Amino acid sequence: MRAAVLEAGGSPMKIDVIQIEDPGPGQIRVAVKYCGCCHSDLSIAEGSFPAPTPIVLGHEASGIVDEVGAGVENLAPGDTTWC
Repeated sequence: MRAAVLEAGGSPMKIDVIQIEDPGPGQIRVAVKYCGCCHSDLSIAEGSFPAPTPIVLGHEASGIVDEVGAGVENLAPGDTTWC
């Protein structure tokens, strides 16, 4: 999966390929189509709020369910969802 990765606060993000684990029991994996960045994300990117890096920012996402873990009954691959 491609993502904008912040290597260190105050530095530009770079587009990189990252590995995402398969979903575990009760989890889903979403192919993100849209993602917003809030003020907290911007503070991390600017370096004014400390966070471990490297990091992929954004927690206001929507997309398509890519895979479901064991026990997930209310979503299936291909469903749209938001986080």
